[in-house]
Amino acid sequence: FPSHDSTTREGHRGDLVTGFETAKKTQAKIKMAVEGPSGSGKTLSALLIAGGLAKGDWGSVGVIDTENGSAQLYVGKTIDGQKIGPYKTMTLKAPFTTKQYVDAIKLAEEVGIKVLIVDSLSHA
Repeated sequence: FPSHDSTTREGHRGDLVTGFETAKKTQAKIKMAVEGPSGSGKTLSALLIAGGLAKGDWGSVGVIDTENGSAQLYVGKTIDGQKIGPYKTMTLKAPFTTKQYVDAIKLAEEVGIKVLIVDSLSHA
């Protein structure tokens, strides 16, 4: 372990070891991928996670949908006591381009979306 003065030293295997520092709250944004076969619940799982991250403010949750509007299937459903509220959706149409995704993400930010789901990136 490092010494109590929280200085940095070289570890015995060559890794860099640092001392403990006081934790500081930051507003880091999570980037997370949900992977699974078709029908395994990826979109539903992403929505439940998004609702938690948004602290139940479903109006601040958005879905960029490339799956023919399937993201709208879940609004109003209750899963294990968690009701999925009215969230925002934007449907992208083929042919899918990187520019479409980038423009949609920028628009989401402009309209105040705080938690964004991109469903899916497999077309990008």
